[in-house]
Amino acid sequence: MNPGVFELLKDRVAPENVLEEIALMVYSYLRGRDHVEPGLKEMIFRYPSFEKMLDDEEAFVKAGFDNACADIQDLLEMELDDIFDEAEDSVKEFLRGAGASAVIEDMRKKNVLVLPHPLSEDEVEMFYLSDFQKLDRLKEALEKRVFELSPQKAYYQGEKAWKAVRKEEHILMDDAELLDEFMKDYDPEAILALLCHDYYMAIQFGRHYEPQSAEDEEDDEEDPNVVRLPFADADEDEDGEISFLPPEESEEGAKEPDILIPGGDLRDCSFTYVGELFDEYTGSRSMAPEEEGGAYWSTYGDRFWDLAFHVVSIQLERTLERLSEQKKKELLNLAEQYSIPKDRLTDPEAFLDTAEEFGMNVAELLERQMDEFGDLPSEEAISLGSDLHDGFEAYMDTVPPEE
Repeated sequence: MNPGVFELLKDRVAPENVLEEIALMVYSYLRGRDHVEPGLKEMIFRYPSFEKMLDDEEAFVKAGFDNACADIQDLLEMELDDIFDEAEDSVKEFLRGAGASAVIEDMRKKNVLVLPHPLSEDEVEMFYLSDFQKLDRLKEALEKRVFELSPQKAYYQGEKAWKAVRKEEHILMDDAELLDEFMKDYDPEAILALLCHDYYMAIQFGRHYEPQSAEDEEDDEEDPNVVRLPFADADEDEDGEISFLPPEESEEGAKEPDILIPGGDLRDCSFTYVGELFDEYTGSRSMAPEEEGGAYWSTYGDRFWDLAFHVVSIQLERTLERLSEQKKKELLNLAEQYSIPKDRLTDPEAFLDTAEEFGMNVAELLERQMDEFGDLPSEEAISLGSDLHDGFEAYMDTVPPEE
């Protein structure tokens, strides 16, 4: 056994720094949960260790934090996996590259036949199997220590480490602080009111559609009420008529319907909760990238999500415009961290797409907003939407016509 290989692996892992990296991750995660799941951090702090916390999952579910334990466990395990996987990859790359000659010489000394081709990662690992097994044991020992950590101590250790990083790298604003600023403009009640108005309009003027497959299409060729789907990859024959191609199967195995047949007005349908409308087709087409299947029939769930996202983008734009006036130096610093150009300093999409942690927390705020909206009783949403609609019409009656 080459005694240097395990030392290389251990050096890349840097066990003395692993707990600090875990603490940094814990701080970063819980810092963002202050807005997404208020009260979660304080509940987690009651436990002497992550292990004890995970043993009490039922208490978190009762408190409304259904996924808290699973999320924390995944985060801790994934962080450890990333650290060790990166160390393994780095050492294997070295042994296959700059250190390959020493490995080959080592193999020859042990009478191992070496073929004239670059060593594979599997060959390196199998030859130094005991070293990599020793690394696995190190990982198991560190994992035990990680789950024995006090969540509260880990949080404050991570906070201290992050302050040091910020000072060293001259970070003036981070994702969590951008989220703090955004929450000043985030207005979930306004979003919910607009969603209820859109729900009211959908029920009043929308139609119910029944999906139909290509096999049944011949029966409806002459039916003027049938909404037909010319696929993006359909071909025209010599007479210029579209030939419908078989629908692609989605990842879940369900097929995109070929055609939609109107089946009455939505106001004649019975919905107990708003969420029951989410899977109903709107009868409209939406475009998606080619790699995602191209155009597709949109649902009311798509429509409501797009509306909520649009309003959130407007609210975030308001935040960015305010920061560009009041804290421009800090905002520029954050933009530089993610290579966002100065001409996109007030572009919500740039920060949602690039600032990963910030974007993740905003997406979760939206998901929770949509869950709340979907759980509303239909009659309550219609009432709220109707009041907003009537108020808007009354306001418009006071606006003088343009000359």
